[in-house]
Amino acid sequence: MSNKLSKRIHAEGLYINEGWTAKAIAQTVGVSENTVGSWVKKFEWKTKKREALAAPHKIKQLLLTELEKVVNGEEPKFNADTLSKITKALERVDKGVSVQVSISVLKLFTDWLTTQDLEAEVLINIVDLTKGFIKEQIDNE
Repeated sequence: MSNKLSKRIHAEGLYINEGWTAKAIAQTVGVSENTVGSWVKKFEWKTKKREALAAPHKIKQLLLTELEKVVNGEEPKFNADTLSKITKALERVDKGVSVQVSISVLKLFTDWLTTQDLEAEVLINIVDLTKGFIKEQIDNE
């Protein structure tokens, strides 16, 4: 892996996962701030960051951090009503993904399966299992 690619990958992680500024990233990885800015645009880091922040595990982590502050007697950023809503949101996050998301992912998966060298019977069994999974998800929702 080239040195420049290595720096970009490291910078991307700092931007998306750690929330660092372009200036701080540039100083840390040894590139110009303009280079970081061009990477942000070219590789759509802002979109990736929004997606990462919206991931259920990340939402859960943020909610638990806020609830921990309350437990430790610290001043919460939110009032009691908001904390109640946060708790309910946490419960929803724990329930997993929506049926529609599962359907979308499984559709991609079954489409991919058709490109693989599988016997027809095996493919049919897998598709039947995915249909059963979706039906069970719908029934449990």
